[in-house]
Amino acid sequence: MLERIEEMPASFELRAALKLQAFTGHRSDRIMAAEWRHFHAPRKPGEPWRWITPRELMKIKRNKIKWDHVLVLPAPVVKLLESLPSFEHRAKGGWLFPSERSASGHITNLDGPMRELLGKGIHVPQRVAQCHQNSRVESDHEARQRVVAADVQ
Repeated sequence: MLERIEEMPASFELRAALKLQAFTGHRSDRIMAAEWRHFHAPRKPGEPWRWITPRELMKIKRNKIKWDHVLVLPAPVVKLLESLPSFEHRAKGGWLFPSERSASGHITNLDGPMRELLGKGIHVPQRVAQCHQNSRVESDHEARQRVVAADVQ
């Protein structure tokens, strides 16, 4: 899938957003509206980068979730983040994938390009599909982390 994304006639930012979605299994709206303030660099050597989505931003009913969603980011995702034009300004906050043409200030359409990719006969492994389903349930968080890490390797 990553090879097909790279071959797409799309902007660097759109391809990067699709890769981030492929790596993490996050919903399109979370990828498009991802903010640097939710990405946490390691405080000590050996600690991983983390993407923390506050429970207030999740689609699931807030009274069903007691914790924020924490996703440990593997090295390929960190490398992808570091390649983004917005990376050098991350301390100021803002969107990972800003867009001057959008009223929201960030890119607004990942579903169309993702459907286009999937329509080209890309096989989505069952564990990736299961990973996306589990992203809705906080208790499956650890299982989801293992699935994402296994897919990256």
